[in-house]
Amino acid sequence: MIYHSSIILQLIGFLLLLIAESRIVFEKPTKWNNAPGWPAVKIRLTKRGAEHIKLVGVKILNEEISRLSGFQTLHSFSEHGITGRVQLYNVNVLRYSPPRYTSLEFVSPSYVIFQMDRMDIALAGRFAGTVALLPVTGSVTGDLRQMSVRLQTKFNRAINGLIEVKARINEVIRQKIPNVFCNSLQRIIEDSSPHLFQRLAFTNLTDHFHSINLVDNMIISKLFRRLTKGLYIDNRNINDPIVTADYFETQQKGEIRYDNDHRPTPFNAPVMHTGNDSSRMLYFYGSEYLFNSLLYHAYEGDRIIVEIDENTLPPQYKPIVRTSCGNSQRSNWNFVSSLCLGILIPEIANRYPNASSSFLLLPHQIPEFRFCKDTGSIDLKNRVLTYINDGRRRKQIMVSTADFQADFRLLIEDEKIAAALKINKFDISAIKGLTSSSIAQLAPLAKTFFGPQLVKALKKGIPLPLKDSIEFINPELIIHDKFVEIATDFRLGEQKLREEVKKAFASVFHS
Repeated sequence: MIYHSSIILQLIGFLLLLIAESRIVFEKPTKWNNAPGWPAVKIRLTKRGAEHIKLVGVKILNEEISRLSGFQTLHSFSEHGITGRVQLYNVNVLRYSPPRYTSLEFVSPSYVIFQMDRMDIALAGRFAGTVALLPVTGSVTGDLRQMSVRLQTKFNRAINGLIEVKARINEVIRQKIPNVFCNSLQRIIEDSSPHLFQRLAFTNLTDHFHSINLVDNMIISKLFRRLTKGLYIDNRNINDPIVTADYFETQQKGEIRYDNDHRPTPFNAPVMHTGNDSSRMLYFYGSEYLFNSLLYHAYEGDRIIVEIDENTLPPQYKPIVRTSCGNSQRSNWNFVSSLCLGILIPEIANRYPNASSSFLLLPHQIPEFRFCKDTGSIDLKNRVLTYINDGRRRKQIMVSTADFQADFRLLIEDEKIAAALKINKFDISAIKGLTSSSIAQLAPLAKTFFGPQLVKALKKGIPLPLKDSIEFINPELIIHDKFVEIATDFRLGEQKLREEVKKAFASVFHS
């Protein structure tokens, strides 16, 4: 009986040691929102923004139509009991007069209506095909005057989370102009539109952080590489877009995760009370869920672990991990290089002279990010395991806590979302092993060491969405309760759009 009691006590002691020295198994905070169905990202294109896109788009469309030459297309027909297929080829536009009037409307619940009125176009080409099983060949000319097209496009969420685009041409108009023209225009809309929404649905973040140069601090550099490797935003649509008379707005998942991490995020986005503002051309709304989903997956994937030893420290900081201080009369002497762990914690110097120490920072609670009162803030609680290496073996001598709290002031600089960091708290206290109160002296040193490097990394920022396609004009960033808003005007990049239109025309008229 005594023997069994001894085993039980040893097991209890072992479990308590594990709790003290390891990160705690995930336990969902009660204040996390559990109601599903709310988007963490919304992109709102207003009527003003759509009008600008229409003006640029119609200009480029007119250019491409007037230059069409040598294109081909297949046309099937069935009239008066006669069916057939005709291949049009070597078709050239002889004359084209752009539409005299164009309009664009947003119509609830899910439609965008585009209309072009009074266009003239003359075509000439060759054809070959079969009509009632008889082969036919010849030439064809067409002269369409005062042509009008009214295109109704419906946007819905597809099963895969992308936006499904269905274009329909008014049937009265369809009867007045050849189906070959209508079908080609319809294919351009339906085939090219999903590419834009697919780009918005998945955003690779790893590449955005490659430009951050932290070679002067291996510890922070390794941390950032670990944090950003395989990182992406899952921005698939969770609901149909919202269409009102004033704007078109997506409803997106907004989950940041890693490409090799398939576990679901066990909480949902809170409600974003975004209102109905449409005075600017474009709005981006991002919930704090974006950051908390990243922190959850980084925590569960052991990506927030920080290792500090003599090999990873910059030269000026290497003496800090020594238990005994060396000669302070060196030519490159400064205050930091004169410090060592033995001075800060004499108890370590007495017990382990002339040795090297190392530290392992393990988060033992899931970090939490919040938007409140014009700032973002983060709380991070760590266990700090301290080791001594006397040249023969590595021995753990102490377990400490390190509580970190910082505020982020988000800002827009050079078309990037960046952050100004202010560390409010970096407290260290011993909980196991050496109990010297001097352990608290490591806190300001750690703050001095980590602070400037974190500030430098966050200052680099990441590009605004769609930066490769549009130029942002006077973007404004506003922090609300639980979400951030970016309101901006923009100028569409004509060259990028022209390339997309050329691809769309090539796929339809030259395939």
